[in-house]
Order: sequence, then structure tokens, then C-alpha cells
Amino acid sequence: MAGSIHIFARGGAAPGLVAGAAGQLALLGAALALAVMPLGRTGQGLALALYAVAGGLVLLGLPYHAPHRRFGIANAVTAARGAAAALLLGVWAETL
Repeated sequence: MAGSIHIFARGGAAPGLVAGAAGQLALLGAALALAVMPLGRTGQGLALALYAVAGGLVLLGLPYHAPHRRFGIANAVTAARGAAAALLLGVWAETL
């Protein structure tokens, strides 16, 4: 419990956590942008918009990221799964 109070007291996420998360999310976003190129505008827009919203929510939630100071491998894998889900949704939207 004391760790969560400390997070709220410091007023934000650790700079390394923000930089790491933003960098990894941007890298995955670029990979997703390349992956959706063969899709039409509907699939591209849906996939990229979904990933942008998810990435924004991740960045907004960083101050509540327990006492961690970096965006670890488990978070990177979860972000990659989110990008894959966004890509699949874009492909599905193209079939409608």
C-alpha cells in the first residue's frame, strides 16, 4: 500500500518508464502501419485508430504503474499482442 501512495505523491510516472513505453509503443505503431498497408482505407483506419486509443490509454495509465521504473518485457509483449489484435480487426473490417 505504501508503494501506491508513493506513486500518487510523486505526481507522475518515472521519466524512464514514460520514455520506454512511448518508444516501444511508437515502434509497434510503425510496424502496424507497415502491416496494414495492403488493406483498404477502412481496415487501415480501424486498425491504426484502435492501436492509437490503446496506446493512449497505456500512456495515461503510466502514473499508476505500481513502483516500476521501466516498461518491461511483459508489457512490450502485451503491447505487441494489442497491435496484432488491431491488425486482425482491420483485416476483419475489410471482409465486411
